[in-house]
Amino acid sequence: MTQKVCTVSWNCISRLWAEGGLDIKSTRLINASLIMKLAWNLLATDSQRASLLKQRFLSNGKPVTHYFKSYVWSGIKLHIIDVIYNSLWIVGTGENLSLWNDNWLGTPIVDLFHIDPYFHVEFKGKV
Repeated sequence: MTQKVCTVSWNCISRLWAEGGLDIKSTRLINASLIMKLAWNLLATDSQRASLLKQRFLSNGKPVTHYFKSYVWSGIKLHIIDVIYNSLWIVGTGENLSLWNDNWLGTPIVDLFHIDPYFHVEFKGKV
């Protein structure tokens, strides 16, 4: 007695349960959402890992364009712009604000007016 392997296309399996499929989500969509979560964690947290990755892969808050041999960055760089453009910044209590260094006008004020760091370092976090 021989056994046969029954193959079914991914399109059939990923259909909704009501349509006769198994309602399995697309692995590409799941992977993209997980990479976007990594990109969000990179931008939104101050952990040592996030700080290291920011220093290596970002320049002025934007992704660098030259090549890096990195498995993590090759996935994140495809989605980080979407995360940046679709994110909101909630001010909250204002403890973590920097009038000089935060991007209020499209460019931080210190960069816009070429202000010497001596004049704005002591005021960081106090608005």
